[in-house]
Amino acid sequence: YGKTDGTSRLVSCRGIKPKCIIQPNLVDFKKKVINNMERAIPVEADIEVDKMDHHKSLTWPIDPTVLAEDSVFIVTPQKGRIEPGQRQIIRVGFNPLDPGTYERHVPFYIDNDHTKPYTNLILKGYGDYPNLFFERKEVILPVVPLDIESRCQFKIINDGYENLNLKYEIS
Repeated sequence: YGKTDGTSRLVSCRGIKPKCIIQPNLVDFKKKVINNMERAIPVEADIEVDKMDHHKSLTWPIDPTVLAEDSVFIVTPQKGRIEPGQRQIIRVGFNPLDPGTYERHVPFYIDNDHTKPYTNLILKGYGDYPNLFFERKEVILPVVPLDIESRCQFKIINDGYENLNLKYEIS
């Protein structure tokens, strides 16, 4: 296409080493079945924070006010200090009390600079009550003469119940 005078710009860039690497930045808990017996047992995942600078330590806190809204996500510890070249594990728990989709963006600050977060930890999860699903939505048996048996099989899919015993009644 050639060179156009109005579109050429001089761009100067330099790469800088990150102060720390947080893996994973997004924690997706998928689905957690809400059961009365399991209310006190959260699903847990770990986040690793690696200190990249080998010369000085790093202090970090997260903003706990984002987590205090409904206490669905639990983060421990909420602040810490990482020595040069070290790693710290942050444990995140997900424990919904009501069904629904949950997502929180938790600000992660470093070196006591609370003006702008270094990054946001993204926590996602979905809570739902236990369910039973049927392989077929409808069972249609063929018309047959009297005293002739017709059959149909279908599967019942358990989604979250434990020790499930099914009973049936034929009308």
